[in-house]
Amino acid sequence: MRGDPDRGGSPAEAPLVAVTAAWSEGPAEHPGRRVWLEQGYLEGVRAAGALPLVLGPGLEPDEVEEVLARSSGLLLTGGEDVDPALYGEAPEGAVDISPERDAMEARALDAALAAGLPVLAICRGFQFLNVHLGGDLWQDLPSQRPGDTDHERAGPDVARPVHAVRAADGSLLAEVMGATAFRTNSTHHQGLRSPGRGLVEVAWTGDGLVEAVELRRPAARAPVLAVQWHPERRLPDPEGGSRRLFEWFGEAVRAAAGAAVSG
Repeated sequence: MRGDPDRGGSPAEAPLVAVTAAWSEGPAEHPGRRVWLEQGYLEGVRAAGALPLVLGPGLEPDEVEEVLARSSGLLLTGGEDVDPALYGEAPEGAVDISPERDAMEARALDAALAAGLPVLAICRGFQFLNVHLGGDLWQDLPSQRPGDTDHERAGPDVARPVHAVRAADGSLLAEVMGATAFRTNSTHHQGLRSPGRGLVEVAWTGDGLVEAVELRRPAARAPVLAVQWHPERRLPDPEGGSRRLFEWFGEAVRAAAGAAVSG
């Protein structure tokens, strides 16, 4: 794999992927905002044979666009709830809202979609993609859509698969995962209620909650895939499904980088 740091390729040859991050507040004895990102996302990008460029909420709009202009893909990561004001609602269960992050990711996503770059969106990223394209969310599943499936697992077993997912036959997700039935981890209290423009639902849990969407667009445009679970926490998965998601993303990123060079 050309340019794969895990396989002996030169990092200088690897394509760049913009990876969104969150803000966190430092402790009282060392106050100030920090850029925060789970290590698993960076490891996933490395597994994809690419190099990450971390996007923090504090970047100026033109800086976000410049990073995307130099990138060959976008990874939208997990984190805070999406501001319900973006889909015309007052908070009814949404917590830890970050308008600065919403604005940064909107700018990054617009730039990636306009350039035809591949996008992989995970958990909050799945939800933000949906909202940005005109869809909406269940703000709090336990109170607004209660069911038998436990979608919000916390503690030491957050990486453990806890529920089944069914993927649509013929979907990109089923092709990538190599199966239409598999199990995933789950750490979220919000969920997709109605899909945004161009998004097609392609996977569901047993209680019918949407677990993945794909953006259908012309073949000349790179694929966009969004999942509700956390594959970055399951990279060593012996079944290989989580790692395959990042490897598929890497293939799409390398194709986009090659198209940019030849163009």
